[in-house]
Amino acid sequence: MCLTAHFVDANWNLHKRILNFCPISGHKGEEIGKCIDRCLLDWNIGTIFSITVDNASSNDGAIVYLQKKFDNWGNNILGGKYVHVRCIAHIINLVVQDELKGNDEHVAISRVRGAVRYIRSSPARWNSTYLMLESAICLKRAFDAYDEVDLAYRIDLSKKPYDGVPNEHDWERSKLLLKFLKHFYKLTLRISGSLYVTSNIMFHEISEVDMLLKQWLESADFELSLMAKRMKEKYDKYWGSTEKMNMILYYAVILDPRHKLEFVEFSFDRMYGSVGKNETMKEQVRLGLYDLFDDYKLRHSNNLPDISKSLCSSSNSSTLGSQDMSKKRLCEADDKSEMAIRLSLKQEFKMYKSGGSWRNI
Repeated sequence: MCLTAHFVDANWNLHKRILNFCPISGHKGEEIGKCIDRCLLDWNIGTIFSITVDNASSNDGAIVYLQKKFDNWGNNILGGKYVHVRCIAHIINLVVQDELKGNDEHVAISRVRGAVRYIRSSPARWNSTYLMLESAICLKRAFDAYDEVDLAYRIDLSKKPYDGVPNEHDWERSKLLLKFLKHFYKLTLRISGSLYVTSNIMFHEISEVDMLLKQWLESADFELSLMAKRMKEKYDKYWGSTEKMNMILYYAVILDPRHKLEFVEFSFDRMYGSVGKNETMKEQVRLGLYDLFDDYKLRHSNNLPDISKSLCSSSNSSTLGSQDMSKKRLCEADDKSEMAIRLSLKQEFKMYKSGGSWRNI
């Protein structure tokens, strides 16, 4: 198990340090929790805000164990309500991989990958299905030509472990999958950074996925619409409501002076207004932020001025920020993609703030 700490020092510099890399005696939740507990004690670390883990069920047990330990330490904010953060990159991987298990998708990818392996004469897998398809599709004509000049190519690919030579349907399917995977590949790059803060961009990325899937659901391309439907069901399983998501990801946006509460509420209206969940979610986020502030005030009352709960209400005077915001976005997705010709929530919000109407888009 590898345990990595991310923290901000007194000078507001972000740090990343590997605390431990050690074997564990078992994969039960309590055993994992005990291993983390011992490591934190060895480093004399007594204040933990959150722990990010993947979605393995054993990690749920580890978090429950650690929440009890943190309570004993006396530094467990709101009883550990926000300790458990599910890895967004892992959830995106689950959402995409679940779709790629479909029969047509699996066969098409398997045949193209088999052709690539054969040409390279190596069983090694490429690091990413997206990168593999991107390179292979550019070389489709070369694969077709190789099929014509090398008789062994078709014969060998008809044997196990291969699934045959990719046909035209496989190539067309792969092109569709490439467009489909491109968005998630770039999203994963943006949220996997370790040298810059990502907590304040997580909600933006999650909301963009929701809007993108809704756009694909309405696509005239039946296969794309069907893929989006299956993925939206998986998406809603993890992020369909505030109860399924660590609300710290909302608070990080609210505390970002470029956006504040108004942007979160605007996003809720766009994402959930059609199903009537937006007002409930707004209220839950407000109350949760009040609770977090009250806990902070209780812990640090000697160092705080006497202020009221104006933290959220001040959002109405916030501004989106300068035009430099677009220059600061890391790994900007290629908006010229034929499946991304739409305004992002940030762009819609900017139009809304300037007096335009996103409803006419």
